[in-house]
Amino acid sequence: MIIRRADTGVVFQVDADVTFTVDKLKDILVAHSGVPKEDQVLLCGGQKLERNFTLGHYGLPSPDKNVFLYDKKTTEPDAPSPAEVVLPPIELKVTPAPPLPQIQEWERSPILWALLKYENQFLNDLNTAEAMKKVVEARTDLCKNCIQEQETQAQGLEAAMANLNDQITQLNRTHKDFRNYRNSWFQKHEKHLNAFDANMIKETKLHPALIRPGKETLADFVPESKLKKWCEECSAEHYSLVNFVNELDSEHELLQDRIEQENQKSQSIDVDFNTLRSQFRKANDIAYEVSIRLQIFTNDYQRVKQLVEQAKQKDVVGSYENFEDVKNDHAKYLAQMTENDKTMKSIMGYTAQSKTRLSQFIHERLRSIAVLQSNVKGQYNKILLYNEALTRQKTAFGQLVYVSSMPSAYRASLDEVSRRRKFGKLTAAFMNKINGRISKLREEEAARRHTFLTSYGRFIPRDLIPGLTQELPSFDLQLATFDHSLPNIVVDIPGGSMSDEEELFLLLSTLNDNSETSKTRQELERENERLMNQIKMLSSSQNLAMSPPKGVNYEMGFNRSRSQSQIAEDNSAEYKQRIEQLEGKLGSMYNQLEKSEVQVRQYKSKCEAVELQLADSTMRQSEASSQEILQRQMQDQKSFIEALESRLLQTEKSLRSAMQTLSDVEASANEERHNAQQTQLSLERKITNLEQEVTERRERETLSIEQLKDYDEETTSLRREIHSLNDRLSAVQLGHESGEQRTEELQSALDKAMVRAREVEEASFSLKEEISRSKGKINSLTQELQKVTREATEKQGEIEELRERREESVTVEAELRSRIAELESQISEAQEIQREVETLLNESRSKTKEATSQREEEEKRWKREREEEEKRKKEREEASEREGEEKRRVMREMEALQKKYNEEIARHNEDRNRITQLTGQLDNLQRDHSDTMEKTSQEETQRLNQTIEQMREDHAKALTEKTEQNKTEMASFRDKYLGAVKLLETYRKTSEEAIRVKEQVEEEKKRVEEEKKRVEEEKKKAEEEKKKAEEEKKRMTGEVENLKREMRRQSSHSSDMDAILNALNQKSEDLKVAQRDVQNERDSIKALQMALSSEESKSRKLWEENENFKFMLQSRSSDGMPMASSGKPTISKSKFKVNDWMLFLPKGNGHYEAWNTNTPRYFLSPAVLEMVAPQSEQPILAQAIEILPLRTDSVNDAFGLPSGTDYHEVTAVVDEP
Repeated sequence: MIIRRADTGVVFQVDADVTFTVDKLKDILVAHSGVPKEDQVLLCGGQKLERNFTLGHYGLPSPDKNVFLYDKKTTEPDAPSPAEVVLPPIELKVTPAPPLPQIQEWERSPILWALLKYENQFLNDLNTAEAMKKVVEARTDLCKNCIQEQETQAQGLEAAMANLNDQITQLNRTHKDFRNYRNSWFQKHEKHLNAFDANMIKETKLHPALIRPGKETLADFVPESKLKKWCEECSAEHYSLVNFVNELDSEHELLQDRIEQENQKSQSIDVDFNTLRSQFRKANDIAYEVSIRLQIFTNDYQRVKQLVEQAKQKDVVGSYENFEDVKNDHAKYLAQMTENDKTMKSIMGYTAQSKTRLSQFIHERLRSIAVLQSNVKGQYNKILLYNEALTRQKTAFGQLVYVSSMPSAYRASLDEVSRRRKFGKLTAAFMNKINGRISKLREEEAARRHTFLTSYGRFIPRDLIPGLTQELPSFDLQLATFDHSLPNIVVDIPGGSMSDEEELFLLLSTLNDNSETSKTRQELERENERLMNQIKMLSSSQNLAMSPPKGVNYEMGFNRSRSQSQIAEDNSAEYKQRIEQLEGKLGSMYNQLEKSEVQVRQYKSKCEAVELQLADSTMRQSEASSQEILQRQMQDQKSFIEALESRLLQTEKSLRSAMQTLSDVEASANEERHNAQQTQLSLERKITNLEQEVTERRERETLSIEQLKDYDEETTSLRREIHSLNDRLSAVQLGHESGEQRTEELQSALDKAMVRAREVEEASFSLKEEISRSKGKINSLTQELQKVTREATEKQGEIEELRERREESVTVEAELRSRIAELESQISEAQEIQREVETLLNESRSKTKEATSQREEEEKRWKREREEEEKRKKEREEASEREGEEKRRVMREMEALQKKYNEEIARHNEDRNRITQLTGQLDNLQRDHSDTMEKTSQEETQRLNQTIEQMREDHAKALTEKTEQNKTEMASFRDKYLGAVKLLETYRKTSEEAIRVKEQVEEEKKRVEEEKKRVEEEKKKAEEEKKKAEEEKKRMTGEVENLKREMRRQSSHSSDMDAILNALNQKSEDLKVAQRDVQNERDSIKALQMALSSEESKSRKLWEENENFKFMLQSRSSDGMPMASSGKPTISKSKFKVNDWMLFLPKGNGHYEAWNTNTPRYFLSPAVLEMVAPQSEQPILAQAIEILPLRTDSVNDAFGLPSGTDYHEVTAVVDEP
């Protein structure tokens, strides 16, 4: 795993795996870096590595992620600045050549001695060159390491800035949340401060029952001075905290500005990395040149060494070759190598100065970043501190809320006291009624026992049945006292006392319910509860529909809206069914009431008959026993009438509960209807906006398609330029190959000349030796001398031939120079082509910028649309508030209706009490005036019957009117509920549409951001390619200069031909590298072309999506078949055009056709059929490139089809079967 130190640029290699913790890694880094563990800070991609996590948690180790090490001590304010960087000096150590041997025999041969001297000198030159090469390579390595360390320092600064930007982003989010939180509470506190009024509790007078000495108002029960002082303290603390928070906001803005400035400063590094790289390339060129010189020195030394060995083996006395020029060349080369060493020293100095400046810059920036990070932490601490202070203020302001709420709480307390006292009275009255009823029951039971004892008891022995003669005890129920300490306060405030309905419920709950009526009532209550639950579920589903789901496209949202509307229709149908059931039950209840009234009338007639019989019997019988029997019969009839009246009361109670349920359902339906109306209006507005947006988007896509066509034309021109460039490069390559072949021929000729020269030199040596040996035999060997002279003449001719060949080599050298000039001209032409390519790239960049500006304008438009959406959201909230007010108004009306209904019930109870009183009067009259029963009972019975009949007619009329009113209300409720269901369905559709539009806007925004990133990357790649081309140009120019120098050296001495050939080979390699660079340029242009084609495909896809979107909005269905592969269009009901994708279906015998009900038939051309039909009989997707109508007479010839239909022949590009 590689660790990079940010302040020095040093790189460490440590052994670690994914299971290592960050703490363990720091322990290892102590030994490598010398930085204490507590002072180490590790960052990876701007993220801090925490000590308790493993490296695998951060995806480490990984070659794609860089880990930087920082030292906290270097970022302290008193930390010293980094010292000046000085690269270590490198000394030149030359190994001296061994001294010449002291042998006198060699001194007798001057040629051999000269060769030995040259060998020694060339060995010294070779050792010097080797030492120079080692020094140059060492200096190059130092420069390379120094430049790499500077790049590491720059990357470490970027990682530190990324960490700082992440911290400020998190701080901005926290600060925003805190700002919203404290602004809401500041508003509440200011509202409490403004609403605080100590005089308000002074003005609140106490109830007369609560007045006592010195206590007449509410202010007498609280410490007014302390409350005022508390209010002043709260106000001071509140405004103090507001000032502190405002200072925090200003500090936060200042901190953001400082971080922005730090970002700008960190980007302006005072180091030119391009210059550093060019200096490093220059150092590499020097090292390469030194290596070439070293090869020359090696070749010269090996040549002279070989000559010395040959001379030693042949034991020659004399030999000759002029190495003086070579010696001079060596001296010149050594001087040049010395100058190169000086240049390397200057490059080392420049690199060291650059690192010194960069280290100081990095030190300042890291220290500034550390200060800003501490400020960020300080902001976090202040936010926590102010949050705690705000929490304490919330507690303190509770006292002010206590004061402001005291009057309303006092009034509520009076209402509560009044309600409790009324409840006590009601309970006492209830207990009294129960006691009276029990007393009555006891009296009746005592009378029955007395009758039994008087009739039968005297005939039974007393000890036969124990307890039979026992008397009843007294029944007296006592109610435990409660609320006896409450004052005598009675306040007539609506809702402050028990309603008549509650009182009636308490009174009737003690009576025995009729089984059938109670069962009906329970069913109605359960039905009411179920309806209320369904209404709650309906409202919750509406809330769910209003909440925006994530990741839903338009089609899914549309289907979901339809499913929800279907559910709403089903619910509405179910509600209709339940309402009909309720109406049926109400009808059955009304029928039961009518039956009960009939039974009452029947029992009334029976009572009249019984009364008549009683009158007749009283006239005929005078015995007391028969009178008691008749009285018992009358009492039984009265008890039966009372039972019927209790059943009527229970039925009325069931009706009231059913009416209450219906009123609740009606209220909820009204609310739903209102919401649905508002939702329908908003949905219509939204659909209009969507249609406008689709039209605008289609226009924009049309413009983008035209721009892409322009891009295609420009791409075609670029392709032509690339083809011409390839032709020129091929010509350059052919010329280079011919030059290489010519050079090889010259080299072979030169080798032959060198061999011939050596042979001539050896022959001349042999001739001179023979001449020296035959000085004493000149006269006797004249013929031989003439022969030798002829041979010498022949050799001289050969020498002249060699000279002529040397001249030919000079001409060949001139030709090579001309060829080099041609190569230079071709290189200049390639440079011109490169400049043209750069101009084309610049034009493409400008067009890319225009496209980026257009996307930015689209982003602005989307922002405006979001603002409009927020405005519409506010309008919906206002509408919801208005709906709440309307709901409250309806509730008030319902309360008024309920009150009116209770008054009717009270009047009904009064009528019932009157009937009871009249019945009691009748009983009293029967007991008190038994002697005059016949006359009095008839008159009183008639009068009572008339009164009862009148009351029952009034009651029946009132029930009939109430039933009709309930029916009309049920009908209106049904209409309102159906309207509410429809309105709810439209609202759901509107909410789904809004969600879909919002998601489309978000997706478009992401796509624009990705497009921006891609354009920036292409821009960077183009700049890098431009820099590479410039560097290649400079390098090629330097190589040409070197080649010229090598050619000049060849003219001075033919032995350097090997070095020149090596240079030519290197030049060939360089030309190949240039060719690869041009190929890279071509590949980059192809990549740009592919990017443009991808943009075209994206625009086409977006246009197709917009067409489909509009198609869906208009609720049109397609009869075409969708393709399985992604990105392919759907065949729809529209006429095909050129460049459209068409789906051809097999019809047998290699025949394919594409058609539907709204278009003519389209057939593949015979040429396409010949290519496709033998391969597959599956559906084919093809892109039409030409559509031609078929003549009627050619239909049968081409396809063998009947006439009467329009046919078209399609020439297409087949995608795949």
